[in-house]
Amino acid sequence: MPICSGSVRILASAMSRHGLRRLVAISTLGAGETRAHVGWLTRNVVFGFLPRREVADKEAMEQELAGTDLDWVVVRVGRLMDGPARRTWRAADDGSIRRKIARHDVATFMLDQLTSDTWLRRKPVVVY
Repeated sequence: MPICSGSVRILASAMSRHGLRRLVAISTLGAGETRAHVGWLTRNVVFGFLPRREVADKEAMEQELAGTDLDWVVVRVGRLMDGPARRTWRAADDGSIRRKIARHDVATFMLDQLTSDTWLRRKPVVVY
């Protein structure tokens, strides 16, 4: 079973049964409609051969969430970096940004989504 889509299917069902509403999931820049926003090399070589199943699983996860009545946010990230947090980022879902971000800042952004409705039922890309 694909990890992300299968997990979301199980989680969404359990959450609905127990009255839980909010789910924040991580995905990747290049999944779904953002495939056109990554460079030719990434789109045709990297996504074409290396993580094909992983990207397909992220896309299936996003579709699973979109089909639920949950309050979800899918956080799409560019290139993840090690290093110190900057505690600043940009988020957009209009295809205008494509860069990198530290793992710590992604985690902070995702935690912020637990109490914010700004990106509810949307799929922002988060970068510096």
